Amino acid sequence: MSRIEAAAAIVVLALLATVIALDLSGHRLLVLIGSSMEPATAKGSLIVVRAADPGALAVGDVISFDRSGHSVTHRIAAIDRADGVPVFTTKGDANETADPDRVTFAGSVGLVEAAIPFAGYVLAITQSYARFASFGLAAIFAGLALRHARQAPPIPANA
Repeated sequence: MSRIEAAAAIVVLALLATVIALDLSGHRLLVLIGSSMEPATAKGSLIVVRAADPGALAVGDVISFDRSGHSVTHRIAAIDRADGVPVFTTKGDANETADPDRVTFAGSVGLVEAAIPFAGYVLAITQSYARFASFGLAAIFAGLALRHARQAPPIPANA
């Protein structure tokens, strides 16, 4: 194994260990696919999100939540209360106006703890190549199995 291959293997193992550690500690990794949080967080950033109690959030915190089946990552612009429950007004940093719909959370909400610029692109590419490699390996094994089946000696009829 060359030094480059060894270094690449170490980097991959370190990244894998980091992802596992984050997962075990209750964090999630998300890729920021829009540009509404620029310039603070660039499109393609990998964001580290942990579950947080909505009551513990403050104006200025960046949160990730689901809106109509899509993940949204925006900053809290205002917090009001309705029947003792926090109601959040969110806004993307690059947007001129706040989001039209205010949001509440029955359980926890994702609080963004860190953003790694452009690392989301690397993750997306890696996942694409991993899927491609998985399909490729499956095709190779299927081909080898068919080849082996064709080369197997016929089973005698009397056996």
